Amino acid sequence: MQAKRIECVYQTLLVAGLAIGLSALIPAGSALAKGEPDHLQCYDIRDSNPPVGELVRLLNQQFGLSDCKVNLQAVQLCAPTAKFSKNSPDGDDPRGGPLETDFMCYRVSIRPANSKLAIVSDQFGERKAKIGLARTICTPTKKELIPTPTP
Repeated sequence: MQAKRIECVYQTLLVAGLAIGLSALIPAGSALAKGEPDHLQCYDIRDSNPPVGELVRLLNQQFGLSDCKVNLQAVQLCAPTAKFSKNSPDGDDPRGGPLETDFMCYRVSIRPANSKLAIVSDQFGERKAKIGLARTICTPTKKELIPTPTP
């Protein structure tokens, strides 16, 4: 019982510390609701589905057609997120519009394809990127959070 109480206190302190740390990134008087959720924050998950595969054909407007096998046991859940920083105090990024949909991400095995080169820029800078094989596919999803029981 004592261990559970210590764990609960630790979790409360951790959450409070994270909140204080985040508040240092957000200018005074700013509301979190102000920013557009134009990023995806991805969380590792443990999916209850078995790791079976499905053969699919994907058509990507930029990289072409590919045949692949999708492992139907998801590996990540990505949720729309607003990011605040000293360079983006209002939480908006002009490179993308607001997102509304969560995504589940699955590992894929794709036959070798020609790699491409691209100049890519985001709020962390501009870089030349060699784009290789796709490793995941993320599908739009709906979710309902299940309340966790309190100890």
